[in-house]
Amino acid sequence: NAEYMGISRLFDMGCSDNQCCAAFGSIGVKSFSDVRHRIFTGTMILSCCALIFAIASACAITKSEDPVWNVAWSKMSYSFASNTTNVDVELRLGLKAAVISVDGSKTFIEYGSRECDSSYCDHCKDATKGCVTAVILGIITLAFSMKAQYTRGFKADTNFQKITGMLSGVCAFVSLLSSLAAFQKQCIDHVSHTVTIGDQTADVTFKVGPGFALMFTACVVKGFVAVAHILVPVSAVPSALKTSLRTQV
Repeated sequence: NAEYMGISRLFDMGCSDNQCCAAFGSIGVKSFSDVRHRIFTGTMILSCCALIFAIASACAITKSEDPVWNVAWSKMSYSFASNTTNVDVELRLGLKAAVISVDGSKTFIEYGSRECDSSYCDHCKDATKGCVTAVILGIITLAFSMKAQYTRGFKADTNFQKITGMLSGVCAFVSLLSSLAAFQKQCIDHVSHTVTIGDQTADVTFKVGPGFALMFTACVVKGFVAVAHILVPVSAVPSALKTSLRTQV
């Protein structure tokens, strides 16, 4: 930890004297610098919510029935007639498995298993390989970006902290967005919107799952936080702070 703090101070010191860093740090609305405490308090609250949402959404990675059912990323439903009665089928897709409910009776199906022989299995299995990695990376960068927000709002506001805050926000945004896009493309767009059962053809209704909605919300929040870092210019760094940074490295 001490080594990390030393490296951080070194970069802070380097950026405080670098013209490119200073030029980037000065970008923004000057009046926002005076209320940076309020702005970054707000972004930290939003980031905490986004982190909770992302972790909850990531529970769809587990290979367990209840989490997949409760935080599924997508819902598919259709009905067909059987012995003069209608049978309601609902399929909820997670990141590594799905749960199918037939008139309330649930069955857990893992992607790639012999029990999963429908088209969505192959598509979702391919999509989730990169999707899971993107989700985990997004959560890590979400947590990391909160440090920069705290530092800029309540400690020394430096060019380096603005750059790291903006970059971590962008990385989190891109990672989460790529996971959503991959899932949408492979697990929803490539799946047939009709199901044939015997001589019957049923239309499949797709709905956004709670897991997808939570991750999308977290993604939007991180995009907002990255913009906030850009719009808030760096406060003037006192010469005493520069001297302190140099002596502490």
